[in-house]
Amino acid sequence: MKKIVLSLGFLLLFSTVSFAANDGLISILKDGVGVRSLAMGGAFTAIANDPSTVFYNPAGLAYQSLGLIQGYDDINHQQSSDYDHTFILFHSIAFGHWLKKDLNGNLNEIYAYSIGRRASPDISYGITLKNAQSNQAGGQILGYSYDIGILGVISPQFRWGILVQDIIETLDVPASFRAGVAYAVFPTIMLASDIEFRNLRAAAGPDIYGHFGVENKITDGFVIRGGYDRNHFTGGASVGLGPVTIEYGLITATEGNTSSVQMLGMKYGQ
Repeated sequence: MKKIVLSLGFLLLFSTVSFAANDGLISILKDGVGVRSLAMGGAFTAIANDPSTVFYNPAGLAYQSLGLIQGYDDINHQQSSDYDHTFILFHSIAFGHWLKKDLNGNLNEIYAYSIGRRASPDISYGITLKNAQSNQAGGQILGYSYDIGILGVISPQFRWGILVQDIIETLDVPASFRAGVAYAVFPTIMLASDIEFRNLRAAAGPDIYGHFGVENKITDGFVIRGGYDRNHFTGGASVGLGPVTIEYGLITATEGNTSSVQMLGMKYGQ
């Protein structure tokens, strides 16, 4: 465990970082993806128990087997003309694809490949390789970056996770760091919180964001969620129909928009 933490610190310290990337590319690499996780305010680093953990913490893949998630993160087109995602999981190995085309036609797209492994019964680690493409009016950016995560299970009720994003990269995107905890206060209620540090090597210091979420299982097939993410409240629900779960989420009105961003997705399997 000590070697894993020291390795993360070394990579974080010496990762190549500059600040030339466009805002759209930074957003799609940092802001989060997935209906369930976004409905919980993006506080998912320690929960990490569905295929969207490709983004939030690939260490969570070590505890999963099969799953598929597909969804749209802006179905009412408040911030984009197209914003969708797909995650496919097979025995701790996963593939992810998400893209966002803004209202001006600028496209940012990610292909991600992840694997998670157990270091011990209570500790896992994972890595994600992200190939990114950004097509903007000023030209095209192509490149890759790596994410590394660790997940710890202290008890059936309490978990913790950390994630270092965009290290060893060629995208001119600043590295960032997330740390989170999740606690089941009751068997049907989960609370989660993440703290996120972006622009780690900025002269003025990093940007710090908080993510908070709650998930309440009302019945075996019905779950409601809420959260808070960088000055916006979030919420959502899911309904299970056999092996298929339909997920809905929203983010309250963002700057420049009068309506909430609404999300819709489907989950198959776990």
